[in-house]
Amino acid sequence: THLQYDRASGEVVVNARAGDKQAKIRLAGMLTCVEWLPAS
Repeated sequence: THLQYDRASGEVVVNARAGDKQAKIRLAGMLTCVEWLPAS
């Protein structure tokens, strides 16, 4: 699991792998957005 803080947007981005999928979870304030991307 990779944790990254984006200072420009103030978001915390979590990259997590599950099998052949990669989840990008953005934590911005109280909003949580999850994007499933193909693992690169």
